[in-house]
Amino acid sequence: AYWTRLFMLRGVQALQPASEEVVVRLASRVRVPPGIAEPTAGDVESTRKWFYENYTPRPYQVAGILYLMKARQLILADTTGLGKTVQAMGAAVLSCFVEKAAGTVLVVCPAGLRWQWRDEMCRMFRHPGTEDPIITTEMVTVIEAAPAFRKVIYSRKPTEFVILNYEILLKDAAKITEYLSKVGVRTIIFDESSRFRNPNTATFRQALFLRKAFKPRQVFCLNATPIENNLIDLWSQLALVAPEIFARFRDFDARYVRRIVLTTQSGRKVDKIVGHNHVDEVKALIKDRYVRRAYKDVDEQLPDVVV
Repeated sequence: AYWTRLFMLRGVQALQPASEEVVVRLASRVRVPPGIAEPTAGDVESTRKWFYENYTPRPYQVAGILYLMKARQLILADTTGLGKTVQAMGAAVLSCFVEKAAGTVLVVCPAGLRWQWRDEMCRMFRHPGTEDPIITTEMVTVIEAAPAFRKVIYSRKPTEFVILNYEILLKDAAKITEYLSKVGVRTIIFDESSRFRNPNTATFRQALFLRKAFKPRQVFCLNATPIENNLIDLWSQLALVAPEIFARFRDFDARYVRRIVLTTQSGRKVDKIVGHNHVDEVKALIKDRYVRRAYKDVDEQLPDVVV
């Protein structure tokens, strides 16, 4: 009853406790798929040599980097503060040397995080055994808001790393596609992928178009809260990392989402989500494409809190 009242106060579409069941069973219990394990000492050493000392990844982050490299297409839903950026960029950069794949690494993020992404990736990686950076500022293009500036960028060849925000992705969809087509895209990182939880948004449609147009080897969705209301929140992200399983929203909705049609006092028909079906089946399908770890899963590797 508490959750029903809470959801009603917030005006959320899923008004029944079944929605909370999904949040608990998927966002909590589906944390670590069988393929991710504690890295060996050799794994930790061989991964850390690519990072500057200030960005030395912790063992659980090394495990995440290696699993992202193995899975290639994944929702990384670690709790805020556990280093999703380090893991995603680590997997993208290390894959450049392991697979030697051509193409740009594209980061799509909120506007306020564009320069933070640029600064972090330039400070993070070094050539093993040296202090020489792997990524310099000249290798990163941040697509800015000014139209004249964007026009100049689109006339050039893309650099090794391109960063843009969701609003520009929508505004310049055709130009960005043409621009990136000059070299192709090998990795797409969608930061704060909750931006396209709703599959009916233009943001999701453009993200899906990029994925289909370039067929990148790696697609990572980073989001600390991939499920807030119901399973529909998860589908749009799964369609990007597991399109062979979750290609059609209509099929997903019919099998896993329980709906009823209510009639308001004015006679208007209102569709409501009241629960979910086959949740354990969804868990089984996504176990290799979804990783979520909380502080309690890695607390032994975290530094002590100084008060």
